[in-house]
Amino acid sequence: MVIKRYLKTIFYTLKITEALALFRERLAFYLSKSEIDFYFKKIISHYFDLEATTLALTPNHVFESQEVKQLKEVLSDLEKQKPLQYILGEADFYHYTFKVSEDVLIPRPETAELIEWVKESYSDTQKTLSLLDIGTGSGCIAVSLALANANFKVYALDKFQHALNIAKENAINLEAKVSFFKHDITQNFQWETPLDSIVSNPPYLISNEKKQMRPNVLDYEPYSALFTPDKNPIYFYEKIVSFAQLYLKKNGYIFFEINPTFVKSIVSLLEENSYSNIEIRKDAYGKERMIKAIKN
Repeated sequence: MVIKRYLKTIFYTLKITEALALFRERLAFYLSKSEIDFYFKKIISHYFDLEATTLALTPNHVFESQEVKQLKEVLSDLEKQKPLQYILGEADFYHYTFKVSEDVLIPRPETAELIEWVKESYSDTQKTLSLLDIGTGSGCIAVSLALANANFKVYALDKFQHALNIAKENAINLEAKVSFFKHDITQNFQWETPLDSIVSNPPYLISNEKKQMRPNVLDYEPYSALFTPDKNPIYFYEKIVSFAQLYLKKNGYIFFEINPTFVKSIVSLLEENSYSNIEIRKDAYGKERMIKAIKN
């Protein structure tokens, strides 16, 4: 009997339709059927180089024992609500695929909208422009901007070396010219290059927002990249504006991704520091998510 069980384990196979059914059954408690199907197609493409059409065109395709083992490991992680991007080690963002790990935030669609705004703001400019991404994380903003316009000379900083390592790898993989620096924006440091623009998606959540967040975010994404001090929710914006007072050129732009709850506070901060032409944009979900201003 032991030998039979052993042989069954070795030669255990699964049809692709059976594997999908297993995913649907085990993940139904927190994902919709369409989400599960999307995840499954991403997984078989990533691990087995199978097209999504395999399900429809070759429903009798069989996963062999080692492939079944891989599928079950992924399924186990998904049941723990680990984000698929961290499981695969990559995330689709803007027009590219970025390497990610639990050391960096998973890039969001809202941030892609911020990049589009920066790109749009300089669409008629032919001169070389110096842009700085503060708190770069995976490097998704800096790399995407460097690839968006050949006239952008892009710099990026982060206080965590492990995040910078990932960002640098993304820049190399996507052939983007970005200069990376290890600095903490909450501390004083010297910056050598006058800047035409500063772009940042700083931490902007407060603790009472945790109850609205799913475990796949709270349990896996880096706390320091998500949350700001409750006593001063615009703490990081203050630090960036203070830095900008020294190194952002007159008439330079500042772009922020923001928490809709603190729009008024951020506008007041910018006005108090002599910024004008303050503009707020909503994201695709109708939330006030981005702000742009000019330094006077």
